[in-house]
Amino acid sequence: LAVYLDTGVDYFSERLRFLEQLSRLLKGYPCDLVILNNVSLVLQYEVVHGGRVIKENKKRRIPFEVGVFRNYLDTEPIRAVHRQKLKRSCRQDLQDRCQRRF
Repeated sequence: LAVYLDTGVDYFSERLRFLEQLSRLLKGYPCDLVILNNVSLVLQYEVVHGGRVIKENKKRRIPFEVGVFRNYLDTEPIRAVHRQKLKRSCRQDLQDRCQRRF
């Protein structure tokens, strides 16, 4: 479950309050809660792109979603470079381990 809160709210306290209420409603069934205001852009994108809105305020939702999509697309080249470097590093690490083993 993901929620977007008003600015100026204590996100940690609100998350605890929501989790307590959810725990009561779900009778202890495990549930994870994400406060969209303070998570990574990639997680925000995943929620906005593939999530389902249960309750909404279009005046706040639309600017938030537009900002997430814009920022995600703007930073895609950076993530692509990072993925390439990570792949190279993993390949090199695997080659080094194989050489040491044999």
